[in-house]
Amino acid sequence: QRNLAGLGNEYANELLFVRGILPTRPANDLDGAHIAGLIDTAARMIRANRDRSGRTFTGDTRPGQQDWVYRRGGKPCRRCGTLIQRSDLGATETSERIVFWCPACPPAGTGRLSALMIAVVTVPSSPGGEPMATTAWRCT
Repeated sequence: QRNLAGLGNEYANELLFVRGILPTRPANDLDGAHIAGLIDTAARMIRANRDRSGRTFTGDTRPGQQDWVYRRGGKPCRRCGTLIQRSDLGATETSERIVFWCPACPPAGTGRLSALMIAVVTVPSSPGGEPMATTAWRCT
């Protein structure tokens, strides 16, 4: 929290999924490359969603389609079909967060998804307005 505060639970869950890191992995187990990747991806997600009325992490803005894992416990993973897991995680009862993850997507021991494609989609900002680039996160 002292180094990177304010992401919130939705961003944290989606960020870990997109980066292929299980929420049970201790933060002090991550090397500099993982941390730099998390910070870069978090910044991209925040920028991609800052001008939207609703957040999307999948690139799909339809209701119920915006998240990869957040609040999707017991539903099939959008990438592989395995059921999304949900649990409370924290050192104490007062520091617990609800976490969501796909147990099949991160390859064992690697902490990364086998493939991640970040697509930049151009959409008009308003009818007749200048196009605005937004980032859609798609796992392939």
